[in-house]
Amino acid sequence: MSSESNPLVSVVMPAYNTENTIVTAIESILEQSYTNLELVIINDGSEDSTLEKIQSINDPRITLITIEKNAGIVASLNAGLSSARGEYIARMDADDFSRKTRLASQVEFLNSNAGVGVCGTAYQKFTERIGDGPAVQHPTDHQEIMDNFLLGRCVISHPTAMIRGELLNSEIKYQESFTYCEDFYLWFKLSKVTRFANLKEVLLDYRISSGAISIKNRDIQSRLTKEIQKRFIFSPFVTQGLTEQNPLIVPNLVRSNRRAPVFTPRLFESILFRNSRLFSVTQATLGMLYLSAVKLTQKVRNLIAG
Repeated sequence: MSSESNPLVSVVMPAYNTENTIVTAIESILEQSYTNLELVIINDGSEDSTLEKIQSINDPRITLITIEKNAGIVASLNAGLSSARGEYIARMDADDFSRKTRLASQVEFLNSNAGVGVCGTAYQKFTERIGDGPAVQHPTDHQEIMDNFLLGRCVISHPTAMIRGELLNSEIKYQESFTYCEDFYLWFKLSKVTRFANLKEVLLDYRISSGAISIKNRDIQSRLTKEIQKRFIFSPFVTQGLTEQNPLIVPNLVRSNRRAPVFTPRLFESILFRNSRLFSVTQATLGMLYLSAVKLTQKVRNLIAG
């Protein structure tokens, strides 16, 4: 039974060959202080005893989806979203550990902040034993989070995220073409319709594994991250119909980079992404100046020349 203050939370957990960790991950959700939840587990063609481990846990709040042949993380996540019934959708990996008050804290925050659609948390890394690694804090304020997105920093940690289910649809979901950065691309899509926040409390323990997707496919991840970063930077101007013939005049860049006072999308892309020598030198200068200008003007129309 859901109520306005006690909404159903759907926890979506993909699993592939996680026989050694999945029971602990499942138990960390079922033992949450917030109890109005369903746990949607997607067994993505596991070849070990993952399926048997899941089936050994008897709890009516578990919904098991079985994909016979491994389809990948994006297909698994979208299958989970299609099955989820909750007002809020929480992400969880099958090798992590959610602390007891995680869901309660996020539900309380979202209930109290109607304009926020995505809420992450701080987390602590571990390898062998929970608590043996450093804590990771991300910006809590929406504008700081967006500034980091513009610089290619994905500061909403995917396994900590809780999302308003009403925001997800056929247009806003995980995309196969951005596998290995599927979370960052989802944040890009959601940035058009909602605001972001992070809780400062450490509410999840994040396992560092040598077999993690982000380590094995770092080159692909880096390339896709830059592609999403470009979309974050240029999408407001595309929305406003900006073209090469309708250049931006950015106040801080005019003052700080006299050689290129008029910035077009192509010029900014060239400086920031195509010139590797300049990129390493100017990311902290040109990039931050650009963000400062955007923050000063607030509205894209104030940047359009004329």
